[in-house]
Amino acid sequence: MNLIDRIIELATAIGTDVKTINSSLLSVVPDAVDASFTAGVNTSVYLPPATLTANRTITIPAGTNGDIIEFYNNEAGFVWQLGGGGVYLSDNITVITFLYANTNYIIKKISGKWRVVN
Repeated sequence: MNLIDRIIELATAIGTDVKTINSSLLSVVPDAVDASFTAGVNTSVYLPPATLTANRTITIPAGTNGDIIEFYNNEAGFVWQLGGGGVYLSDNITVITFLYANTNYIIKKISGKWRVVN
């Protein structure tokens, strides 16, 4: 049973919504700093404004089906580029290579690919 199945089962059992349960299961990591980094699976990462002095790269890990990563991007001065494995839109064709400014992303590993699910 993957993480999402466990979340749904737990939410149903205690009568709450999945979003509330999901947020409590993800690890909130320290805010990003002015450096490239590798994202961790099942984490929530805040990318604060006015932090970068140049474009930086977030390396997406291999992960396994059911893993989730959340990004809350408030950086508008420079670009957070995505490296490592591709991150796809729901069409399963379009690969995103950077995070738009002032935008939140939830990506999930589905059928061997990272996909934007929000």
